[in-house]
Amino acid sequence: MLRAPLFSSGVDLLETTSLIGAIFNASLQIGSSVGLSIVIAISTKVSGGDVSDFKGYRAGWWFIAGLAGFEALLAAISLWRHGMPPNHLDDEKTLEKGQDSWSERPSE
Repeated sequence: MLRAPLFSSGVDLLETTSLIGAIFNASLQIGSSVGLSIVIAISTKVSGGDVSDFKGYRAGWWFIAGLAGFEALLAAISLWRHGMPPNHLDDEKTLEKGQDSWSERPSE
């Protein structure tokens, strides 16, 4: 998974920034293309070629609104299950001597 290496303390974000940016840009381009084609298909199917009543546009909008709600719910569940990443700026202060990573951090 893309985010897994970012949560470990040994990853240098300056070296991986271009890779992360490229993956993010590619996913936006592909997602926009697929999303737009799905909305056009829904709009055409519902309106039946008659665009004067806006039923197709309304159905496409509800599809996008439902998809955005689903993605927000998925993001909330993902952050709730995995928590927020540790602050890498405080690694030297908070990790005890001899610890290699946050996974070895004693529970408080």
